[in-house]
Amino acid sequence: MKMEFNEKGELILEEVYNTLVLKTSEGDAIIICMQDDIIDINVISKNNAYNRWHAVDMETSSIYPTKRNKKKGQSIIAVAEKDNGVYKLYIGSKLIAGCPMSEHDFYLDQKSKEKIPDTNREGYKVIYPGGYTSWSPKEPFEDSYREILDSEKVLFSEVKGHDSI
Repeated sequence: MKMEFNEKGELILEEVYNTLVLKTSEGDAIIICMQDDIIDINVISKNNAYNRWHAVDMETSSIYPTKRNKKKGQSIIAVAEKDNGVYKLYIGSKLIAGCPMSEHDFYLDQKSKEKIPDTNREGYKVIYPGGYTSWSPKEPFEDSYREILDSEKVLFSEVKGHDSI
């Protein structure tokens, strides 16, 4: 991660691949996660009355709601097996499950109340550890992840016994 202050005194963070949490003394928080060309944002009120994830697609400036599985610690395989997609396992800086899906179909899949984009841009529906689901454009996804090899499955305890999901 690169960190600097600009001439206006603003904190500039680049290449942030860890979760960033901004929290008030009252307990309200904004959580920011960078995933490829997508920035995921969660706004949490101190009494947890509002706790929703949204994704910002930096390429298209689209903002759309995303789902986060409420069951903490649930494996990506368990989440993917319940979904209707045909997933393969990919590896980047963490183990994820990915399913080819257009941006348009992702909006439909998420039953989004946001305006569904007309674009049929290729990409992947992605399930991250903890059940968080988002959409990633094809090129950044394929630049960041590769499908895991059968010989590598033994490295991930949650993958053992799953030839495919």
